[in-house]
Amino acid sequence: MSSPTPPPIPPRRKPDPIPPVRPVPEHRADARLLSTYEDVKQALQVPWMGVVTMAFAHYPAFWGALWSGVRPLAGTAPFVEACRALRAEAETAAATLGPAPL
Repeated sequence: MSSPTPPPIPPRRKPDPIPPVRPVPEHRADARLLSTYEDVKQALQVPWMGVVTMAFAHYPAFWGALWSGVRPLAGTAPFVEACRALRAEAETAAATLGPAPL
C-alpha cells in the first residue's frame, strides 16, 4: 500500500511589514556575548563578526542554540574546506563583475 500524497506546499511570502534587522555589534555586546563573539571569530578564522551573525545574537536563545550546534562542526576539516571552497567561488564570481580596485 502506498502512502498518501502530502498536500502541496504553499508559496513562501515576505512578511508584511518586513521586520527590522537588529544586529548586536561587538561594542554593544555584554561580556557573555562578547566571549561568544570571540569564540566565533576564532572558530571561523575571521577578524570580525558578520552582520547576519550579529543579527542572530539579538535573539539570545536562538543564537545560543545555533552556535552550540555549529561550534563542534566549525573546527572540522570538511567545514574548513567547504568555507575555503565557498570563498574561492565567491571571489571568482566577483572578479567576473570587473570591480574597480580599492
